[in-house]
Amino acid sequence: MGAMGSALRQLGQRLWAAGAQHEPFLILVLLTLGFRLPAFALWRAQGYIGDANDYNFYYEFARYSQYGWYPYLHFWMEYPPLFPWLAVGVFRVSLLLPTWQSDPFIWFRLLLGLTLLPFDLGNLALLYALARRLYDPHRAVQCGYLYALLFFPFYTLVSWFDTLPLFFLLAALWLLLRERPAASAAVAGLGFMIKVFPVLILPVLLRRCRPWREWARVLATFALPVGLIGLPFLLLAPAYTLASIQALLTRSPWETVWALAEGYYSFGWVPPLSERFDPQSATRPAYLSHLPWGLWALLGGLGYLGLWRGWSTVHRPRAVVLFTALTLHLALVLAKGYSPQFLVYLLPFLVLLFPTLRGVVYALLLTTVNLVEYPIYHFLFPDQPWLLAVVVVVRTAVLLILAAEYGLELFAERAAPRWTGRFRQATVTVTTLLVLVSSLGGLQAASAEWQERAYAGSPHRDLVTVIRTHSESRPAVLFTDEGLYREFYPLLHDTARLVLLPLDRTEALGTVQQVLREHTVVWTVGRDPQPLAPDLAALLQARARPGGRVGSQALTAIRWYPLAAGATADGVPVIAPGGGGPSFLK
Repeated sequence: MGAMGSALRQLGQRLWAAGAQHEPFLILVLLTLGFRLPAFALWRAQGYIGDANDYNFYYEFARYSQYGWYPYLHFWMEYPPLFPWLAVGVFRVSLLLPTWQSDPFIWFRLLLGLTLLPFDLGNLALLYALARRLYDPHRAVQCGYLYALLFFPFYTLVSWFDTLPLFFLLAALWLLLRERPAASAAVAGLGFMIKVFPVLILPVLLRRCRPWREWARVLATFALPVGLIGLPFLLLAPAYTLASIQALLTRSPWETVWALAEGYYSFGWVPPLSERFDPQSATRPAYLSHLPWGLWALLGGLGYLGLWRGWSTVHRPRAVVLFTALTLHLALVLAKGYSPQFLVYLLPFLVLLFPTLRGVVYALLLTTVNLVEYPIYHFLFPDQPWLLAVVVVVRTAVLLILAAEYGLELFAERAAPRWTGRFRQATVTVTTLLVLVSSLGGLQAASAEWQERAYAGSPHRDLVTVIRTHSESRPAVLFTDEGLYREFYPLLHDTARLVLLPLDRTEALGTVQQVLREHTVVWTVGRDPQPLAPDLAALLQARARPGGRVGSQALTAIRWYPLAAGATADGVPVIAPGGGGPSFLK
């Protein structure tokens, strides 16, 4: 007992000393945890645009377990097996809890988010640990704060599961920097069975090892968790396991320059869950691809091999991080498909390598482009392919610029200093032009499209057309209903003066008199056949008699627009909601 007590005291002293040494970072972790935890309970990912997260999809395939159907055993999946089975386990636990607010999905979402939360905090801790290998403690904490304050890692946490494979990618990189290649390969293999991204650490691992014995050991260590996890599924249900692999390899390009070249402007389509009990459905493409993507991938791979062989600073920690980031960027540029959540794999490296204003600008630019792509394009403007084209081109250009920056630093000794400086100036100029041109042009085009869509879908479209085309001069439109005023304002503010009359009758009368002095065409809009009080209506009718004058200007027309059906009056255009257009009654 005495020995155990002494060991516990020593452990407590070490923990206390470590806490004191890393106190600024521990404060950041607690603040991050204090933000993430309430967010799961109080914030829903769909926001104001749409249900822009994949938790619903995870719930759909996990609930198949109620019928005894499991991923890789009874139907194929587009992911490696670890995460689908994790989702199934979370779903089974959620069944133990009473239904909350008559929504069985709530517990699944909360439990899955809480399962992923430790890995999100682990990503922050790994980023801090990696930064300590590159910088002094103060700059390492700064890197942690930059990452924690970025929106997209949190958005990924509550919308997708990519927080989990990112943890294994960063853990493999950290172990590699600690000169533990076997452990790094094992962690990368485990992460590969969640999503393919952690495999990208393998080229970096192999470059730091001596052929061929160390290569064989690294590859065998990587293959060990892959085999232990994948072999049982291959033996129990080979058709579905092979179908899952085929689904990963045969998908049609989406949301990349390759997809644009094919004329495809939608998301990465895969057959619905109901069809995945048939292994043959895994090879059904979204469309028939005609481009020689394999040839381009081969050429890109050969170019990457040249960079890999030419990289000589393999034992410098910063160079290892740089080459890993370069590998990620080139892989995403060459890949057939791109999904918005892939950005979360790039941001840690951007923060690690550029913990400066330049890095923050790049991170915010990529985040903005991603959010325009999803959910804005896919939910609001799916019929405007030019918007996706702009997003893909800008994103690809930024990825190539960053890849060039990483490569330039990696091979700086082979480049003349003056060319290095000129290149960085050029990247700033090109990036600024991309932001300005795409932002201004995109906002203008999107605003025009939104206005046109609002006009086409408005129940008041007929009246808006009449006011726009049948007014001899800039008209005034009087409203007594605030709701109607707000409905009409986006459609008419540039062609008419819209006036919401005050509730006070005396003030309203003064406003009407002022409008009559300044306008020769006046419309009144209301939900009743007679939207104005009798005294205001009488004033307008009196001024509308032939020859009547207001100040020095003749009042040529006063027109009523009753929104209620069946209203009749001499010279009144009657347009009931959903009606077929104005008819001037006589």
